[in-house]
Amino acid sequence: METLDLFVVPLVGHPPCPPTGMERIAVDVLHERAAALDIGKRDLKACVRTSHPSRWNARQSEVRTFDTTTNSLLQLRDWLVAERVSIVVMEATGDY
Repeated sequence: METLDLFVVPLVGHPPCPPTGMERIAVDVLHERAAALDIGKRDLKACVRTSHPSRWNARQSEVRTFDTTTNSLLQLRDWLVAERVSIVVMEATGDY
């Protein structure tokens, strides 16, 4: 998993951090727009997860099925680009 170095800054109304200088911590990077692929011999399932447009801190998912032909895979690519997906993970149960 990708990590990002941040500096700790106390929030307004919270007690200040001990005077040890700038503390460094590592946090996980969350991807707002992610996709997962389940690859089979004849087709693959693709799930895109994005932020919900009207509910704060909620996610929505859309699942589509694509053939494993070149044209269908190009359609998959176009869909992922249109959805502005920043990371894709995949799973396969065979040797593909």
